[in-house]
Amino acid sequence: MRELSIFDYKGKQVRTIQKDGETWWVLKDICAVLGISDVRRVAERLDVDEWSQTPVSDRLGRSQDTYIINESGLYNVILRSDKAEAKPFRKWVTGEVLPSIRKTGGYGRQDEALLKLTEHVGKLTEMVIGLYEDKRKEERTVPRQAKQLALDGTEERELCGVTELLNRFDLAYGAAEFNAMMREKGYMEKRKYNRLWEKGEREIDILTEKGLPYGQNCKHVRSSRGAQPKYYADCFLVFYKKVTEE
Repeated sequence: MRELSIFDYKGKQVRTIQKDGETWWVLKDICAVLGISDVRRVAERLDVDEWSQTPVSDRLGRSQDTYIINESGLYNVILRSDKAEAKPFRKWVTGEVLPSIRKTGGYGRQDEALLKLTEHVGKLTEMVIGLYEDKRKEERTVPRQAKQLALDGTEERELCGVTELLNRFDLAYGAAEFNAMMREKGYMEKRKYNRLWEKGEREIDILTEKGLPYGQNCKHVRSSRGAQPKYYADCFLVFYKKVTEE
């Protein structure tokens, strides 16, 4: 394995290494650029052939096992990110870093044909990712309820709290206001339950039959924590539109 190559992106280091003739990226650096805190969770979402762990020296010279991802994993991390920095970072990677690595990073002959091929690959990658982003944007802006709600339960769907989803999609209403609208329009109601470990009752928000296609109620509503409903991330925009525009 070769020594680290360190690139600078807007004052943040982005480290790469060569492993088995392939460029691998230090996932911690990629996550730092994209504003992602949970590096391990990002790695676990990738295919097994897209990530690995290897000892990497930090700024103090200490060797630590670090998550690294290959080029395929890098594109997957960038494409899945909703951060504003994802697009300029991707352009920097495909337009500057990869051509530089392929020109001087030991991939083979440094002849004119190879450099031209690298340039064409970078442009093709930009075109493919651009088409993907256009489609993704269309799916976000045009409700596709039939498709989103047709899942038969065999696929694992992401469940999140309402505050997280409102922030993720940069929506106008806060959680308290949105919850009030759901109750007003019959998607949610308050019910009283006896406390599990303490005396007395507690009032809990519960999704009604009208609201259940868009989320799940907590299975342990009598416990003292985590009793709020969770919502399916893949159809939350459809749900939001229904609640706010009905």
